[in-house]
Amino acid sequence: MNYEEEVSDLAYLGRRLDNALSYIKTNEPDLTNAFYNNVVSPFIDILDGKLDTEKEDYLFDHVDGLLDDLEETFDEIFENKTK
Repeated sequence: MNYEEEVSDLAYLGRRLDNALSYIKTNEPDLTNAFYNNVVSPFIDILDGKLDTEKEDYLFDHVDGLLDDLEETFDEIFENKTK
């Protein structure tokens, strides 16, 4: 993956996180701490830049999958409608 693709992927995932966090804070405030611990914290590890590529890819897929699960659970889409 080249640098532009990597930045684009991180921006995409970051926007999904922002949308999910906004939804959770508004609709499920009791889940805010769990969301930070289980979803946001691994994303911050990715952004930190200290992980090897394999671990970074794993965490990216993991966070993306967690967001997919939350979308299914809450019947809400956290992806941006426009690019």
